[in-house]
Amino acid sequence: MCSSDLRGVLLAELVMSADRVVQAAEQAAHYEGQWPPHVVLGHLAMNDTENWSPRIALMVKNHRDGLPGPVFTWFEPEGDEVARRFADFSVSEAAAALMASRTALIGQLRDLDAADWEAVASHDIFGALDVRELVLRLLAHDEGHRGDMLLGPDVFLES
Repeated sequence: MCSSDLRGVLLAELVMSADRVVQAAEQAAHYEGQWPPHVVLGHLAMNDTENWSPRIALMVKNHRDGLPGPVFTWFEPEGDEVARRFADFSVSEAAAALMASRTALIGQLRDLDAADWEAVASHDIFGALDVRELVLRLLAHDEGHRGDMLLGPDVFLES
């Protein structure tokens, strides 16, 4: 069960995570072979609207309708599409897009009742997930991109 306190912490963390990623984008260098920081912010915004939010909505709908949880495969918005859509954005403009998408996602989550947080799905990589666990995956996704922007793409490679 995802307690009211934990739900509040997760909603706050969604705001703070977006803020940390924006701060990283403002400081980041553009590493060869990696998206520029403004495109990373756009990628996260598109994931909020095209990945996380629709999945949560489907999980909750199936739960409320008494249907089995949906089965998800790995999905992220197409890299070339993200790069094209955000190519002419400044970091500030892409940050605004991320904050708008994240605010909408937080509103969606805030509107869920306690039982909705128990909605489940099956993911081909992550296995069984409830809404709380999907939000935690989103936060981990944010942090991975923040690390890439600050440390460069090869930070985890062994020498």
